[in-house]
Amino acid sequence: MPKHGLFFGIMIPHIENEQFAACFQSFQTTHGFTNRPIGPDRLHMSLYHIHAGDELGEGEIQTAIRTGDVIRFRPFPVTFDRALTYRNTKSKMPFVLAAPDSADPVNGLRFQLGREHSRLRGSLGHRHRPIQPHVTLIWDRISVPEHSIEPLTMIVDEFALVHSHIGFSKYDVLKRWPLA
Repeated sequence: MPKHGLFFGIMIPHIENEQFAACFQSFQTTHGFTNRPIGPDRLHMSLYHIHAGDELGEGEIQTAIRTGDVIRFRPFPVTFDRALTYRNTKSKMPFVLAAPDSADPVNGLRFQLGREHSRLRGSLGHRHRPIQPHVTLIWDRISVPEHSIEPLTMIVDEFALVHSHIGFSKYDVLKRWPLA
């Protein structure tokens, strides 16, 4: 397993953190999750993965910072209106809030980050697939089918470069960029 990850993401602001926590409390009661939820300092929506490995070089970080420095994008709303477990082959699976109707601006920002990062690395022509915007609330063995929830809307007004210390539940936000 790699020790370091580097990605662009949207960190969930404090006010929304409280709303997500309240939402999770009702899910914990209903579904009986047994693990601890994602901590407020790590609650995020991933945008663009840059690196995973045993080492994280300063060159990778600097290229990512230069990428973020040139991005121009307007703030936008994201509405989470579904909850579900993403199934996988691991013993624990992510239970997420998903935002299917908010995919266009999220994927627009993701595309710009990917295109600029590829350009700075000299790998033009890289294809960037769209993602389903989501926030993982917990990793657990319990699987919950997709269902509608009371909509939870947040305004995305910044993105961040995050260094993940894999296996230690620790994130370092290396830099933030406002959307304007």
